[in-house]
Amino acid sequence: MALNFPDSPSLNQVYTDTTSGFSYQWDGVVWKSYTPSSSSQILILDDISGSFNGSTLTFPITVNGSSITPANAQQLRIVLGGIVQEPITDYVVSGSNIGFTTPPTGGLSFSGVSLGPAIPAVGVASTGTVYVRQQYSPTGVQTSFTFNSGYTLGFLDVYQNGAKLVSGDDYTATDESTFDLTTPAQNGDDVEAVGFLISQLYSFNGVLNNLVVSGNATVGGILTATSFVGDGSGITGISSVSFATTSFGLSGTPNVVVGVLTASSASITGNVTVDGNVSVAGTLTYEDVTNVDSIGLITARSGVVVVGGGISVTSGVSTISGGLDLSNLLREGVNIVAGKLSDNPNINVDNGMVHFFTTTETTTSTPNITSSVGINTQMAVGETSAVTIITTAAAAGYSTCINIDGSYNDVKWLGGTDPSTGGSSGNDVYSLQIIKTASATYTVLGSLNNFA
Repeated sequence: MALNFPDSPSLNQVYTDTTSGFSYQWDGVVWKSYTPSSSSQILILDDISGSFNGSTLTFPITVNGSSITPANAQQLRIVLGGIVQEPITDYVVSGSNIGFTTPPTGGLSFSGVSLGPAIPAVGVASTGTVYVRQQYSPTGVQTSFTFNSGYTLGFLDVYQNGAKLVSGDDYTATDESTFDLTTPAQNGDDVEAVGFLISQLYSFNGVLNNLVVSGNATVGGILTATSFVGDGSGITGISSVSFATTSFGLSGTPNVVVGVLTASSASITGNVTVDGNVSVAGTLTYEDVTNVDSIGLITARSGVVVVGGGISVTSGVSTISGGLDLSNLLREGVNIVAGKLSDNPNINVDNGMVHFFTTTETTTSTPNITSSVGINTQMAVGETSAVTIITTAAAAGYSTCINIDGSYNDVKWLGGTDPSTGGSSGNDVYSLQIIKTASATYTVLGSLNNFA
């Protein structure tokens, strides 16, 4: 089927195709649709031959299981048993149903195409070839035919001696260039192929309903839509200063997924939930935070208020300047050793600054003040540390000096005299004030008191 427009049309001349009922007007450049009605693309109708029984006249019109409503009977191209049916004479359209003048008998084949109603302001090439037709006159036995203009899969009709052939049964067309007959044509046969050039339609300002584009769509003006479907992963050619990096006044409550979010400023009035990590190169300012896990230094400009749970420092050194003001209970851990000092002389300050030995002493001892990294490493010159050693007293058990990191260090005892005996009962308490004056050099002030 082809639209044979006049060869030399005059401006605004109207041409009406008697087969389809469509009218077109020449604007000096192209033929445009003259009938202002809604439109849709060419559609292949669902096969209804399974319902043919020789008595039913009316059948639903569907495409892929969904009802469609043609504008008139001329919009449909119906073939029964390989014979093209005449609109109005052989069938009529009522809403989304087709009614046949004669009920189709069981076993009769069916094929149908919805050509779509006229499309407002649609241009057609001046050659008039919305559909391309090619006729063949075999001079002998011939099976394969070439369609010179090429065709779109599913949009090629083939006729032999005036009867429409059934695709898949009577012929195959799979390569967009040739088609093959199941039963070879003979000398004198009339073979005709009609290709629907659906890609030849273009619109200046018309409205297309349910337009399906299997290839590329080119829009010379502005494409406007109420919504777009898909993740946009296949979109290319977007300017880096437009959609790719600009919010365009993003508002409402959408879910936005991005790789990297860059903003000059952000104001969030609700909650923000982050499943992973948040990295801040500059300064992070916040208030009323439940948990803080900081790799670097935390600076609190207006102080830190702990209303519950306390502060737990599990490693490192806590440095406090500007004074320390404490109220209520001040407590310190005690390292309790089930033994005597003479058997356990290493005083590891990693375990605390107060060490209590519960077994009664029997002899003299020299405590060794140390830590896992060493006292010389932990203390800087000009720093001091207080160590308390509590023993279970006995007259024979006492200490006159100490070691620091395994090296001997004299003690300046309170009263100027080294201890010469331990207490006869109770507990002896050694209070040692260690002052670092140079590398691995210490002044130690000590006192021994008995509590019984």
